Amino acid sequence: MMGVKPADMFRHYQEMGAALIGANCGTTLENMEKIQAEYAAVDPAFPLWAKPNAGLPRLVDGDTVFDVTPEQMGAAALKYIALGARVVGGCCGNTPEHIAAIAKSG
Repeated sequence: MMGVKPADMFRHYQEMGAALIGANCGTTLENMEKIQAEYAAVDPAFPLWAKPNAGLPRLVDGDTVFDVTPEQMGAAALKYIALGARVVGGCCGNTPEHIAAIAKSG
């Protein structure tokens, strides 16, 4: 999003001594999975975190709407965990139901 490749960012912060590396916000569940996969390709044993949006926002009658369901968020959490995520949460658009689905997935 900002022109920095995930693998390059990962290496930089790993070299600085980070204990956990991840991403949040601003992307789809599928793109978050790609980012997590890029991190895991650099160092499969390094602990990751993921906090995706509940989809990309859109306006409906002046209200911001996020289309990802809690069930979809829970399924995505399993994919992130399989790639090495040790912390999975949610960013924009997540509700208590989304977080509960994440918790139940792991």
